[in-house]
Amino acid sequence: MLDAQSLALTITVLTEVHVGAAQFMLAKDELGNARTCLETQQAIVEHTHSL
Repeated sequence: MLDAQSLALTITVLTEVHVGAAQFMLAKDELGNARTCLETQQAIVEHTHSL
């Protein structure tokens, strides 16, 4: 019985680590997209002011 509980706990922890890593990568990608969007918006504002 203890072996089954230990295995279940190990699988649960590994799953949580995997999900956390996937969420981190998604957040990292979203941050990159937000930075690109900001840079584009800033370039548009600079261009507009120079007209």
